Amino acid sequence: MRDKKIRHSSPKSQASCLFEDTELRNAACFLLFVFLCVAVALLTTTFPNHRRNCELVAKSAQLRREITELCEDNEARRAQIEALKSDPFYMEAVARKKYKLIKAGETLIELTPSSDSR
Repeated sequence: MRDKKIRHSSPKSQASCLFEDTELRNAACFLLFVFLCVAVALLTTTFPNHRRNCELVAKSAQLRREITELCEDNEARRAQIEALKSDPFYMEAVARKKYKLIKAGETLIELTPSSDSR
């Protein structure tokens, strides 16, 4: 309490108190300026990286879906190859349908849809 009375009672101590407040204000302004500079620097460097990261995550998800589809297609083709190797009836069905092959003595008749829709 005694220091307060001394500070406020003499003009010299009031000037030093004002000076301390100015130094404190300057220090606070400087720290605020530094904080803002650091914040701007972080935002300008991390925002593009965040955006790029989001793009890469989306691309990764898309590629994983494509991989899953290709694995399923690959498995279906392996099953088809195995069936062609081991099942003569399946092989015959594929040969008849895809290559329009016929057995000896058979006649191939192809029906085409008519353009008349009566």
